[in-house]
Amino acid sequence: MKAVDNNGKLFGKVNLVDVGIVLLLVLAVAAVGAKIAKEKVLGKESAVIRYTLLAEGVRRQSVDAINKSYEKVVDAENEDELGKIVDVKVEKAKKLVELPDGTFKESEYPDKFDLYVTVETNGTVSKNGYFTDSGKKLLYGDTIGINNGYSQMFGMIEKIEVK
Repeated sequence: MKAVDNNGKLFGKVNLVDVGIVLLLVLAVAAVGAKIAKEKVLGKESAVIRYTLLAEGVRRQSVDAINKSYEKVVDAENEDELGKIVDVKVEKAKKLVELPDGTFKESEYPDKFDLYVTVETNGTVSKNGYFTDSGKKLLYGDTIGINNGYSQMFGMIEKIEVK
């Protein structure tokens, strides 16, 4: 008896194309399992993450509104929780002004402020970076929007630390 007959069936019962498809599915499942196992071996560590956002040139109303509530901060785009505000620092905004001789001088920007908002959240730390429990990846220099129910602002991540 031949292993493959004239119709391309293995032992006259199983089509070789079907065997190939089943093998591909088994390999795909094995690859996904290996990826999951590798991530567990490399490890994700639960941690309290503290990150600081810089929002430049905001108005006094925005400073007052961000100071109204520190309890819960959500992502301005999709309402996912990002943590709670633990500190707010306010500085007069500065800008470069060109002088008549072609040089530049830094001077205060009238009625504008630079706002440093420090947010603390539960999350995970892995070789791939810092993630909030809601899944938001935190990257240095990335701009994210936060909303505390009174104010919405967009700031650049200046600092990330694990407590």
